[in-house]
Amino acid sequence: MKLSFVFFPLLLAASSVFGQVSADGGAVSTSVVRPFTAQTNWFASIGVGGQVYFGDHNKQVNLGGRITPSFDLSAGKWINASFGLRAGLSGFKMKGATQNGSHSTGEIYDASQWLDKQSFNFMYAHADLLFDWTNDIYGGYTDRMYHLIPYAGLGVATVFDKPKATNFSPNLGVLQTFRLSDKLDFMVDVRGNLLGDGFDGEKGGRKFEGNLITQVGLTYNFN
Repeated sequence: MKLSFVFFPLLLAASSVFGQVSADGGAVSTSVVRPFTAQTNWFASIGVGGQVYFGDHNKQVNLGGRITPSFDLSAGKWINASFGLRAGLSGFKMKGATQNGSHSTGEIYDASQWLDKQSFNFMYAHADLLFDWTNDIYGGYTDRMYHLIPYAGLGVATVFDKPKATNFSPNLGVLQTFRLSDKLDFMVDVRGNLLGDGFDGEKGGRKFEGNLITQVGLTYNFN
C-alpha cells in the first residue's frame, strides 16, 4: 500500500510528460497550436530537381541518359492541421528512345533495334490534396521542425512538340518539409505521375506510361 502511494503520483507525472513529448513529436511542447482561418496558412513553393520518363522503349536506354531537369511552381493553403490544398505547374523536358521516329532528335541510339534518341517538351498543371501525417498524429504546433506529408492529385499533362498530346494524369507523392524559420521551409518532394499510352507519340500496347520526379526547394509561408 505504501509503495502504491509512492508510484501512483510518479506514474501520473510520467504519463503527463509522455503526452507532452508525443504531442510535440519528440520534445516537451512550449509552443502554441497553429490557428487556422481564411487569412492564415497560405504558402508558395518553388522546386527544382530531376525526372525520369517510363515509355515503351525507354527501358532500353541507360538511366543516366534519361534523367532530365524538372521544376515546379505551386501555391496552396492548409485548411486545418491535417489537410491542405495545392495547385502547381511543373515540367520541362523528357528524354528516352523511339522506334517510330516520334520526337526523334535525329541521333541513332541503337540501329539493331531501330531506336532513335527522343526528346520532347511538356508541362503538367496539377491540383493536390495534402495530408500532414505529422500534424495529424502529434498536433499542429507552430514551431515543428519536420513534417511528413503524403499527397494525391490530378492534373493535365501537355506535350508541346509535334506530335502533340494532352492527357489527364493522376499523381501520388510524398512531401517532406524542414523548418528554417517562421516564414521559410526547405522541402523534398518525390512524385510519380501516371500517363496514358502514347503520350510520347508512340503506342506500344501498354495501358500506361509515367514519370518519376524528385525535387528540392523552398516554401514561403504567408501570415
